[in-house]
Amino acid sequence: MFAKRQMPLKMIFRWTYKTSFLLLLNAITPVLLITAFDFHFLKIPWSFVALVGTAVAFLISFQNNSAYDRVWEARKIWGGIVNATRTFSVFTRDMVDNNDQAVKTILYRHRAWLTALRFSMRQQKEWEIPEVVAKKQKAHFDKLRYNPERSESLEDSLRPLISSEEFEVVSKSPNKASTLLSLQSQQFSQLKKSGNIWEFNFIEIENMIKELFTLQGKSERIKNFPYPRQYFTLGLHLTWTFIFLLPYAIAPEFTKIGLEFGANTTLSPEVFTWFSVPFVACVSWIFHTMGRMGRAGENPFEGTIHDVPISAMARALEIEISHLLSEPKEMQPKPFPVRNSIYM
Repeated sequence: MFAKRQMPLKMIFRWTYKTSFLLLLNAITPVLLITAFDFHFLKIPWSFVALVGTAVAFLISFQNNSAYDRVWEARKIWGGIVNATRTFSVFTRDMVDNNDQAVKTILYRHRAWLTALRFSMRQQKEWEIPEVVAKKQKAHFDKLRYNPERSESLEDSLRPLISSEEFEVVSKSPNKASTLLSLQSQQFSQLKKSGNIWEFNFIEIENMIKELFTLQGKSERIKNFPYPRQYFTLGLHLTWTFIFLLPYAIAPEFTKIGLEFGANTTLSPEVFTWFSVPFVACVSWIFHTMGRMGRAGENPFEGTIHDVPISAMARALEIEISHLLSEPKEMQPKPFPVRNSIYM
């Protein structure tokens, strides 16, 4: 995610430059055929293309709204995780009596839960960016941003946070985050039995664990349920259909303008036909980029630069927990590197 209010122009260019050349070539092709080879039959009624463009615009608008809703819901869920983590951490510190080691174990285990959850959210799904494309993007954007989940391993991140016995249990679990929350509940139950936590406080903390389970489930729901493929596929194909047809409707219109002004200017009608190229390229770029914006936001956890910055949020919470334990600064986790104002 970008910390700056505006996306840098160099990032927009890097994001779209390959497609921009293709769009420019598509705009030039009919003009070249008309002016160089007199293929004046290559024309499509403007009204037909306008109708297709209107339908595509409605579909892109729907797709963008739906994608934004998914991103915003993901951001609200992780905002809830931030609030629940702070509450859970303070409750643990203040409600567990005479057992500082248990408090530290529980809060470190919660750091492990945050780590396991962010790694889970960044696992590759078959409907997200294909791995071969992801590798190309990784090579292209590695200099622009730092992706912790692709630069570090989950095992190395978890080992310092939980005991070796718990690590063995968690590593065998299909859902490591859920297992860690289950271990939290077990330890609080033991603390209640030993008298280190009052029963009313135990109920309050169990409610917090329930809230964490709920937020985790909501986050997994977005991760595991893709944006409906029919809208994705139809929107993509219709956008490219409109882009392909557009120059065959616009170029003849500019030729007509050249004929109308031919008597009053020394410019030939073919020159006016070439004026359609930047116009077509610009309109095509707008439609394609708007559609791509929607597709980029469909999966807010897939590990691209358009994601909700869950890694930065989780690490910020880890630092807060470490500070809550009054650990010296050299023992506190370090924030992930931020490159070009991109938070992952």
